[in-house]
Amino acid sequence: MLARRLEFSQVSFQNVKLNALAQKFAEVATGRYASSIPEDQARQFLDQEVQRNAVIDAVVNRLRNEDPMLD
Repeated sequence: MLARRLEFSQVSFQNVKLNALAQKFAEVATGRYASSIPEDQARQFLDQEVQRNAVIDAVVNRLRNEDPMLD
C-alpha cells in the first residue's frame, strides 16, 4: 500500500514537472520568454560555469589517468 502511494506520488510529481518544462519550452519557442537577468550578467555567469566545469573535467581526467579502475 505504501509502495503504491509512493509510486503514485512520484508519477504525479513527474507529470507536474514535465508540464512545467513543456510550458517553459513553449514560451522560449514562441519568443514570449523574457529573462529577468541582463544578458551580459547571464553571459558572465555562464562563462564562470564553463571555467568551473573545465577545472572539474581536468581533475577527473587526471584521476582517471592515475588509476584506470576509476573509469
